[in-house]
Amino acid sequence: MITNIKDTPYFALYGEIYRLHGKYLEPVADDSFWSALMQDVDTLCKKYKDTPLKAFAEHLALEVCREIEVSYKRRIDI
Repeated sequence: MITNIKDTPYFALYGEIYRLHGKYLEPVADDSFWSALMQDVDTLCKKYKDTPLKAFAEHLALEVCREIEVSYKRRIDI
């Protein structure tokens, strides 16, 4: 039986990850930018801390951080 993803906890998590990535899509060389990113990631991970999605949420958040860092390095190398 196929479940609609909108009926699962994954849907909310993906939405939060999407918004997180969008918020920090254009990284800058500013400590407040990176501090805010880490604060938002920490908040997101704490939200899922006591759920079965804990490890998955942490993994997705880490991958978004890595992608933001890669994006930043590409921008400064231009």
